Amino acid sequence: MPYIKQANRKTVDPEDALPAIGEQCDGPGELNYAICRLITGYLGLNVGGKPGYAEWNEVKGVLVCLQEVIAHRFLNPYEDQKMLENGDVFFD
Repeated sequence: MPYIKQANRKTVDPEDALPAIGEQCDGPGELNYAICRLITGYLGLNVGGKPGYAEWNEVKGVLVCLQEVIAHRFLNPYEDQKMLENGDVFFD
């Protein structure tokens, strides 16, 4: 869940550095690269870390949950609005 305490946000994202990085990404490949770099830093891969299954599973869980949050917050409301505008395809 991405909803961390306000005080912790300043530590994790000083002066909104992460949105600035995201704004610099030119397409999904660069966004994927930026996310991978965050993950490698988290796991310590850039300093010789050797995460085990539990750590990789933890990261996978974060990514899956984030996918669900994005769908819940942004994609589902969009789909609902389009269904109202254009009609239901399943129960027409």
